[in-house]
Amino acid sequence: MEIAERLAIAKRTVDNHLHTTYAAVGVTGRGGLRALFGQG
Repeated sequence: MEIAERLAIAKRTVDNHLHTTYAAVGVTGRGGLRALFGQG
C-alpha cells in the first residue's frame, strides 16, 4: 500500500486508521469517502 510505504508504517496501521475514519464520518469504505468529499 502506497500510503504505508510513504509513511514507513505497517499496512495494518493504515487500515486501522482508515476504519476509524470511516466509522467517524459514517461511511463504509474509500468510495464513501470519495462521495463525501465530492470526488466520485
